[in-house]
Amino acid sequence: MKKFFLLVFFIEMAYTVAYADSLIVEEAQGPVEILKKDTSDWVAVQKGFKLEAGDKVKTGDSGTASVLISQGKVTLGEKTEFGVVNYTLRRKDLEATFELLLGKLRIKIDKLSKRSRIQILTPTSLVSVFESSLDLWVYEYLGAIFTRVEVSKGLANLLDPETGDQVDVLAGQYSTGGKGGVTKSKPVVSVVDTYPPPANIAKPPLVRPPVQVPQPLRVEIPKESVTSKTNQSKGSGG
Repeated sequence: MKKFFLLVFFIEMAYTVAYADSLIVEEAQGPVEILKKDTSDWVAVQKGFKLEAGDKVKTGDSGTASVLISQGKVTLGEKTEFGVVNYTLRRKDLEATFELLLGKLRIKIDKLSKRSRIQILTPTSLVSVFESSLDLWVYEYLGAIFTRVEVSKGLANLLDPETGDQVDVLAGQYSTGGKGGVTKSKPVVSVVDTYPPPANIAKPPLVRPPVQVPQPLRVEIPKESVTSKTNQSKGSGG
């Protein structure tokens, strides 16, 4: 019995070691570069590259990449800037924080333990990912930066750290957060499609040209005519 428990212990330790740094680039197509922690040079990404906390990945025009994590996969679209803030796996409990500064990604999580937590930071929001499949965008629209999440399976939570507004986004819904809540969406678009317009945002106001109000016509009557008519009136009266 003692040998059995020792065997289980070593298997669990092997599991932890094998997956603690299991952020592995599964595939990279087109221009994809990585900036390793504490370095200043971007280098081309190749299949099998391991990502660690502090590493950044960016894709160029038509560039895509997929990264395996212990509980699923992250797929990066073109013109995307992605980073690993934290990645820790203790036995089956995963603590991971990624960042999406610009562009789009798709993340699919198959199964998480109750103590696991996966979050994605963007310039405007904090997205909490559960056992789900979702698309996430960060893009500019009408001069402002937006975060948009579309959930095709499961659940995600979208939080605005500045205001504290948060909303749960269910399967078949999308949101850009804020007080507007969620909006039912059309079928989730592909991660390689163009950026969608943000949800819950009013259209820009229609600017109309000022109406020109015609001024009343003023007629100037010569003073001599007025004086002449007055004198005639006096003469006829005498």
